[in-house]
Amino acid sequence: MAVIFAIWIFMGVLGTSSLVALVWAIQTGKFSNIKGDAMSIFDADEPIGKVTDSFPQNTDCKDGKI
Repeated sequence: MAVIFAIWIFMGVLGTSSLVALVWAIQTGKFSNIKGDAMSIFDADEPIGKVTDSFPQNTDCKDGKI
């Protein structure tokens, strides 16, 4: 019974800290420009929509098709 009680306390602390982190992120503007921040990882070497990643055994990814 003590183990179940400890699990419930742990779940409560984890859930509360998750909500606090979400509220903090919203209040500090971390979600203000989601689409722009997502597109900022692309550059001329890796254009949007073109596949440039491949697994080591799959080397025929040069044309953007897998």
